[in-house]
Amino acid sequence: MATRIGNQDQLPSESGSPDSGAVADELDILAAQQQGQVDGKTIIVREYGFFEGARILPLAAPLLADLQPLFEGSEPASMLEVTDVLLSHPDLIRHLLACAIAPAPGECQDAAAEVRAQEGWLETLNETDGEQMLLLWWQANGNFLLRRLLRNAVGKRVSQSAMDGSSPT
Repeated sequence: MATRIGNQDQLPSESGSPDSGAVADELDILAAQQQGQVDGKTIIVREYGFFEGARILPLAAPLLADLQPLFEGSEPASMLEVTDVLLSHPDLIRHLLACAIAPAPGECQDAAAEVRAQEGWLETLNETDGEQMLLLWWQANGNFLLRRLLRNAVGKRVSQSAMDGSSPT
């Protein structure tokens, strides 16, 4: 049986189709997209898909390794600390941003060429637009990284607890 998603109380428009704005809002929630103005253009940053994320993870491993210590303490990391680590990997971040604004794999003929084109555009951004782009990307894809970081931190704590709880006899 199918489950309906969205506002069940909303009546269809006169034509029998739902309001296009409401549909767009629901799709944004489902697709985890962020939209903003960067370099005078409206930019849509999308969340990585499952398999796209699986391909990105090995590339992002050095970034994740540098972010990990920020998420293992008792205090939450500040956005300033996170941003400093992100910007210590400029080429990787440029690529990750480009992947998130290029059409998703499977939606275009040559995804690699689309990503390269977006990387070229990103290189032209000034400081303000670059920071705006980074924040839009973090809003759309931060959870992608945070899930891995928190999973790793919990795994380390569980392993440490197991080692602390066992004693040689």
